[in-house]
Amino acid sequence: MRRFLVRAGLVAATLGLTLALLETGAYVVLRLTPESNESFRDLIWMRKAFHPLFRARSPETYGFWPYTGYFFNPTWKTAPADLPRPYPEAYVYQDLWGRRTPLTKPAGELRVFVLGGSTIMGQGSSSADWTVPGRLEHWLRSLQPPGSPWSIRVVNAGVGGYASTQEQVHIATRLLAYSPDAFVVVDGYNDFLELWSAPQLPVFWNDYSKHLYEGFHRMQSPPGLLGQLGFLMSKRLYCLSLPRAWLRYRRMRRETGVGGPVASVRDIVRARADRAVWMYAANMRTMLGAAAAHRIPLLMALQPTLAYGKTRLSAEEQGLLDAQEREGNTGWRQAITSFYPRLRAVYREAAREYPAGVVDRSEVFRGEPGTLYGDHCHYNDAGADILARSLAPSVYAALRRRAGRGL
Repeated sequence: MRRFLVRAGLVAATLGLTLALLETGAYVVLRLTPESNESFRDLIWMRKAFHPLFRARSPETYGFWPYTGYFFNPTWKTAPADLPRPYPEAYVYQDLWGRRTPLTKPAGELRVFVLGGSTIMGQGSSSADWTVPGRLEHWLRSLQPPGSPWSIRVVNAGVGGYASTQEQVHIATRLLAYSPDAFVVVDGYNDFLELWSAPQLPVFWNDYSKHLYEGFHRMQSPPGLLGQLGFLMSKRLYCLSLPRAWLRYRRMRRETGVGGPVASVRDIVRARADRAVWMYAANMRTMLGAAAAHRIPLLMALQPTLAYGKTRLSAEEQGLLDAQEREGNTGWRQAITSFYPRLRAVYREAAREYPAGVVDRSEVFRGEPGTLYGDHCHYNDAGADILARSLAPSVYAALRRRAGRGL
């Protein structure tokens, strides 16, 4: 009996070690970032789940990322050879416009990271200076007293298509390493748009990311499980990793409706709106709570969009709305006008607990007569400037509380 137990133990240990080595090898070969501690078994079915979207992204611009589906990767083929691997973005953050932010923060610098989708990334803007982050940097600096010893840098961390789940993962797995002094998250529209435009994917397809994000944190110990090898020290049994992954995949398919019958877009939007609003509220509280735990101020801002909140549409803007209907998006405007008030209710509720952490900017363009949009959601230079200027006082107050009177 003793000999049998010894042999069984050796077999189990050998099998577990073999699977762990295979997972480690796949981790190294795929060159995943050390601070994220992804699991290869998660990556396999995450890539499968995100394949319809990932395939449409340019590999020169976007890279696959298990916990967000993809990430912005402008230096994929042009990064200098001397930058550390696996991803240069883990050390030098570069935005759409080529502005680079080193990992090490210089003395006397205050860093503000602005997250959001393509409206923040700068689609519709004429230059980096006229994106929402670019204008926010301008207005924050204009509030500084003469001779201030602080330098304010606003980093454009917007990624086209990102919604609230991806933004919280972006903060946790990438941006905290850059010593931020404040976060600004400007979103809301993409949380609606992905529900509207991709009904064949999971609810927001962020349900997948949400589950993985929670699993990611359960796998971490206070010291981060020794970085790159951290996931090897998780409490999971590696000999059970494949059946566990399969069972979890099946459960998530049931929960999110993947593979089920697809009704009309309008029916799906109506049926899943409750889930969408709930998820946005959960993501908001996760980001606010995590930022508070790190003692970093975070401002959540509900973004304006053309179909809601602007009462004086120009002829150009009215034409953009009409074009949406002509392109087959029947009911699109009505869906937004029913979805956005529910997001505003989420903000009102969150403001009771985080009065300095949430601002509703969905109606910041309400009385503006000019053209502020270049299409159905992206701002032109004038729109970006108005939105950024409205955010500047709240962001500056947060920075001043952090830096002191010298700011």
